[in-house]
Amino acid sequence: MATVYRIGTSGFSYPHWRGAFYPKGVPQARRLEHFAQQFSTVEGRGQGCLDCAAEGAKRQQGSAAR
Repeated sequence: MATVYRIGTSGFSYPHWRGAFYPKGVPQARRLEHFAQQFSTVEGRGQGCLDCAAEGAKRQQGSAAR
């Protein structure tokens, strides 16, 4: 059985990536969607209440699946 490696980063929404990774004009709300087209995984480091983080993840998941 072959080993599967997944490549990603420790986050996806960095302002200095605009123009370098994210094409100009990609709004912040669409960054995860663009990221998911390039990478198969991302490390999420959420802060705050777990219920809030879960709700935010659901919204982000829905936008990346489009």
